[in-house]
Amino acid sequence: MWAPWPTCQRRVRGRCRCGPTCQRRGRTPSNCGRLGAVSRNCRNELLPSLRSPLAGKPRNQETKRPVPHRRLRRSPEELEKFHDGHHVWLRIRVHGTYLRAGEDGTGVSLHEGRASVHAAWAVHILHLDGGDILMLHSAANGRYLAAPRTGWSWNSVNLHDLNQLPSFTVGWFAVTAGSGDYVMLRHSSSGLFLRADGGNLLCNSVGVVVDMFDFRRREIRQWVVEAIPPRDSMPILPNPSPTGFSWCRIWYVRASPQGNFRREDWRSLLFHGRSVFHLRNRLASQLRIRESSDAILCVRAGSTGRVTPLVTDLPRNTLVIDIVVITARTNAALWLRYPNVHAA
Repeated sequence: MWAPWPTCQRRVRGRCRCGPTCQRRGRTPSNCGRLGAVSRNCRNELLPSLRSPLAGKPRNQETKRPVPHRRLRRSPEELEKFHDGHHVWLRIRVHGTYLRAGEDGTGVSLHEGRASVHAAWAVHILHLDGGDILMLHSAANGRYLAAPRTGWSWNSVNLHDLNQLPSFTVGWFAVTAGSGDYVMLRHSSSGLFLRADGGNLLCNSVGVVVDMFDFRRREIRQWVVEAIPPRDSMPILPNPSPTGFSWCRIWYVRASPQGNFRREDWRSLLFHGRSVFHLRNRLASQLRIRESSDAILCVRAGSTGRVTPLVTDLPRNTLVIDIVVITARTNAALWLRYPNVHAA
């Protein structure tokens, strides 16, 4: 600890040379009121006496060892938890809640219940020369989990259509999370990690964002991947709901028994309401399918998105929806996979 600067002890012609701010110019140096200041000309002479005699010797500070840089790498072992074409639940470690697609078709949140197709995610793996990219699309509406850049921010997480491949907006890398059966999801474009929103770990937050990694709070970025077994048959569609005032534009096409269709075969109609039951009856009538129960509706989110069986009502928005109609008891129908969300 250093003592304060002593009073100026040097004078010329009876005047203190501390400068124009001295409060007692012309007086003796002992009465100089500029305490704690030293004249620039006197400082060299007073340097040996600046250290306080009460100050002890400096402590021997131990040299800190440099902290090794821990790199977070993509792990092939973690990617093995995601099987292409299968369905999974994603449970956050800190709260034990599940990642869930919103009923509006655009939002993503965390909820306790998992017995819903909104909490099921289908795995879509894209194989590239630089490595495999993981993509997850909702079993409810087929839209992909994305972290787009909005203005100057990368933090938002929502659902997007897949209109080109590769699309790094909807791409993720599986990263090892250290000990335990956990995995972290790193966005392929921004490098940020998918985590639960909210600063208080004691309260159950329902938000999901992407953020930089922090070793002190790893549990808000660690996810448990739970496999969902498939159903033996297509689930029963929900009961017809009132038509209401909502509407959306439906583009539809009928696939061949092998699941193929042509671009010029697409047609459109304006549909009122959200009931998938009413939509199936109307499309079966448009395509001249005798039994409406033989029409399997599949939603396609984007021109390069995978088809997803539509087993719930339409989302609460006015987005344009692409529907691929597959006939029951064909090869294309046998390839469809339905998650058993009520499995124990």
